[in-house]
Amino acid sequence: MYPNPATDRVTVGGLSGGSAEICIIDPTGRVVHRNFTTEQALDLNLQDVPAGFYRISVTTPTGVQSVPLIRL
Repeated sequence: MYPNPATDRVTVGGLSGGSAEICIIDPTGRVVHRNFTTEQALDLNLQDVPAGFYRISVTTPTGVQSVPLIRL
């Protein structure tokens, strides 16, 4: 995932090219953005996401990965 910290966009890469669900989750556990893709990378628009600390959760048929995101 790059860039991190991010301002208006973030790219989630390294996806397998199969189905994936990408969620941006706030510190309270609320999903503030959800997207589905079958691509190997996905650009997420963060313009509607307030500044703060989040987690990006990537769910694929092989498992779940979660990484921190700082939105400036």
